[in-house]
Amino acid sequence: MPASPPLAATRGAPAAPPRPAATRPGPSAPDGAGLPRGRRWIAAALCAAALLAAAAAIRYGRWHVVPKRFAEIEPGLFRSGQLLGGTLEDVVRDHGIRTVLRLNAMRRDDPRLLDEEETIRRLGLEGRFMGLVSRGTAPFDDLEAAADFIADPARRPLLFHCSAGVRRSSAVMAVYRLRRCGWGWDRTREELARFGITPGESPVLYAHLDRYCRERFPERRPEGGPAPQGG
Repeated sequence: MPASPPLAATRGAPAAPPRPAATRPGPSAPDGAGLPRGRRWIAAALCAAALLAAAAAIRYGRWHVVPKRFAEIEPGLFRSGQLLGGTLEDVVRDHGIRTVLRLNAMRRDDPRLLDEEETIRRLGLEGRFMGLVSRGTAPFDDLEAAADFIADPARRPLLFHCSAGVRRSSAVMAVYRLRRCGWGWDRTREELARFGITPGESPVLYAHLDRYCRERFPERRPEGGPAPQGG
């Protein structure tokens, strides 16, 4: 049997140091929490600006890929907004466009207009510029001249457009329906509503077109119809 160690040696040995207690990691600090308050505000503002810029690029950049508010209102007759990038060439190729009527109220040296003119020449199309005042409230004679132009079957397939593809294009479309297609006011305003022209959304233009119908084609507007706002 082996001998036990001397008591003196056992009692005189130093005690082992205590083991540290296990700790759980605390929650990680959020990103930017270590930044001073002023820098956090700057970082937040930069993030917000980046998001706004991305949203604007998506909203307006898409018109360089997708034809802006392009629609066929009857066989061979199309309307749209200003076609950017290569979208005019795409529309000409896909629909056989022969004539382009521009209703924009922009300077003749505007780069968008010059680019479109170059495309029209290069593709051998007929181009006509009839700049109408903004919001579509052009004089009735100007609207009728545009309506007569798009009614010519020899010029079709034909595209007419303004900048946004909303008010001026709709004004010419409505006068075309009343003057050249024999439509009544009820049918005309139903088509206008499909393009966002209503008494609530575009009261000034709606009143202008209602007045055109009352003055030029009074028999086509039923008595007691809804009164336009601002008319």
